[in-house]
Amino acid sequence: MEVVKGPGSVLYGSEAMAGVINIITKKGASNQVTAGIGNSGQHHYGVNVGDDRLAVNYDFSQWKHGVDVSKTETTFGETKTVLRDVKKQSAGISYAITDHLDFLYQYLNTEATYNRLVTESSAAAPVGALFNGRKYTTDRHITQLNYKDKLWKASLYFNSGTVESEGPTNYTSSGRRSSASSNHYNTREKNITYGLDAQRRWKLAGADTLIAGASIQREQFDRLTAFSTPANKAAQYARNNWAVFSQYEHGFDAKNTMTIGARETWTTGADKDQNYSNFSASGSWLHKMDAENSLYLSVAQSFIMPTFAQMYGTTTTAVPNPSLNPQKGVNYELGWKERHGAHAWKAALFHTDIRDNISATWNSARSSYSYINEDFRNTGIELTWDIDDATPFSYHWGVTWQNPEAKSTKKGYWDRKYGRIQLTGGVRYHQAKWTSDLSASFLGARVQTPSGDHSFDSKPYLLTKWNTMYAPDAQNEFSLAITNVLDRHDVISHSSSTYYSAPISYLFNYTYKF
Repeated sequence: MEVVKGPGSVLYGSEAMAGVINIITKKGASNQVTAGIGNSGQHHYGVNVGDDRLAVNYDFSQWKHGVDVSKTETTFGETKTVLRDVKKQSAGISYAITDHLDFLYQYLNTEATYNRLVTESSAAAPVGALFNGRKYTTDRHITQLNYKDKLWKASLYFNSGTVESEGPTNYTSSGRRSSASSNHYNTREKNITYGLDAQRRWKLAGADTLIAGASIQREQFDRLTAFSTPANKAAQYARNNWAVFSQYEHGFDAKNTMTIGARETWTTGADKDQNYSNFSASGSWLHKMDAENSLYLSVAQSFIMPTFAQMYGTTTTAVPNPSLNPQKGVNYELGWKERHGAHAWKAALFHTDIRDNISATWNSARSSYSYINEDFRNTGIELTWDIDDATPFSYHWGVTWQNPEAKSTKKGYWDRKYGRIQLTGGVRYHQAKWTSDLSASFLGARVQTPSGDHSFDSKPYLLTKWNTMYAPDAQNEFSLAITNVLDRHDVISHSSSTYYSAPISYLFNYTYKF
């Protein structure tokens, strides 16, 4: 896995605002079967079979028992939402046609049921009653034909997916009993994207390199006919996304390297001629002080278009906004890195400035989210320290102080968001047949930010994971994954609504390799 921090929209497109994670799959299949069981009715099964060219996989996981995930204040009292009967399954095949050309198909299906129960009421809805229930079913098909050699990299793809939500609506937002014509809810939508992305690399004089490429993508969104979407409300939206891009890297000498990039993005064929055009640029400078220390400076623009789901989606939980603008931003970072033996340090100053940031705000009167544009800025400092030597233990630590703020048209002033202090850390033990990883993330000086009022203080949250693996031989492997090790009931949302971290869960897996 390759992690590229900072805006990457110049090379990777409009979605790469905060960074890019490149997942490079291994050549050849890992032949194995896995079975697992855990608390809350968890089950897990998986199988992978294949050889150096062909690989087939299937995976199934389930979480049966309900957990409280949110609390919502309403005009008549309060409700809580319970998540239960979560199922995830995937099946796929990949085939290496040649050493440079491979084919991939993946099918993914998820199901989840959210039951919203009345916990406080001054209206007709009694305490304990089912306010509403929603079962969400998502099906996705991913098809790719990928080519890569020393100079060229290209991908031809066709992806489609459907989302359906269905369930009873027993009470209105004011707590009254729903009428017979509105006590059932059902919506369906379909997404299709297909296109081609290609780029070429040139080695120039010295160590200089040039990357140039282009991409074309067709997006289609169908609001399908359903119980809650009559035929006259069904619609289809589409647009063509075009882009050309390049990146040039020049080494001035053994110590100084400059990288600059540019990308032009535009759309055609959008509904009501709602097309976009944007030019993004990036630049970075790396100065090697010596064999272990380096300084760097990075400035990069970002550009993210609103999705069709945000503009035209069918669900009433998140109200769409056809007038959303694309968000545009600039990220600045100045840092120092050192690697000495098994130790690696990093210190960085950063500032992010985004215009028309796409955000979801909570409307307690309607019990729904709505998408809006707001300006966003954040300034901070990041420090990290990694230790990975020959001893059984390795460590990674990080601290970030930041000041994220947002300004919406409704408020007209800069208001705090998220949290100011983030601490991350982890310990890894590896000795002979045992491997164990414990990691934690802490966010303090937090606020929750309503859409129309000032932000208010919120308690810190602490997220923890602990994974342990024992491999007695090359064929057998036992693993235990624990999430929320301390079983904390933290509020993890940052709007006026209240979403909780899931309670402690564990999953024990056995894997046989052949």
